[in-house]
Amino acid sequence: MFSSEAAIACKGVGAVIYREMRLFFGNKATIVLSVMTPLIYMLLFSTSLSKMMPMVNYNGVSVSYIEFVLPGHLVMSVLSTALMTSQSVFNEKISNMLLEILSTPVQHKAYMIGKMFASTSLALIQSMLIFLCGILVFRVPLSFVRFLGVLALNTLVCVIISGFYMTVMGLVKQFRTFIMTANILTNVIMFASSIFYPAEQIAPGLRLFAKISPVTYCSDAIRSFFLLGNVPRLLMLLIIGLAVCFTVTSVTVFRKRFAEV
Repeated sequence: MFSSEAAIACKGVGAVIYREMRLFFGNKATIVLSVMTPLIYMLLFSTSLSKMMPMVNYNGVSVSYIEFVLPGHLVMSVLSTALMTSQSVFNEKISNMLLEILSTPVQHKAYMIGKMFASTSLALIQSMLIFLCGILVFRVPLSFVRFLGVLALNTLVCVIISGFYMTVMGLVKQFRTFIMTANILTNVIMFASSIFYPAEQIAPGLRLFAKISPVTYCSDAIRSFFLLGNVPRLLMLLIIGLAVCFTVTSVTVFRKRFAEV
């Protein structure tokens, strides 16, 4: 009994992931647009800032601004992809596609887990491509071991941010409200975090947002391993805890929010 239910749930998760991949890679415009914002920030915004502050002190180590900001661009790319995936849930609800999907053996939990896995996979692919692009363009040295470490940490970051946006999506009832909330929230957590500059240099009025924003800890974890080769134990435990927490909350909130579907 249990094994058959588990098999149905796994098939449901796999079906949702397959559908999301087909939808994304089947539209070239979606692929191009999804990477444009991080690339623009990396090639224009970050390049301009590097002229203003060519060197940055990070945990007692002096590094170039480009080296400092590259891990932040990984996180920013994940933000963009996770937001797009969470919007797709609302679109499917409005178009009644969600009703059709959940009319199949795909259950609420399997649908949400499939969405999160798909969002994590897409965000991971896109962010690592942008990261490698930055490495090649700016010729930042990177060992294979550190690349694997960044890849592993970025996977956790994708889970955290995907779960975060899915939780927000489940708490908002109107699509327009979600779009406005998500856009404002994205700007706040992006600029009131350590993506572009050290947390201690953030304006005093925004430091509170930086301290409670998961994006700050995601950026710091990847940056710490990328630049120093290690992640502080407490920060690592916090990242793992956030991944588990947002996965659970997103699935729980979704089941309650769309229980009538």
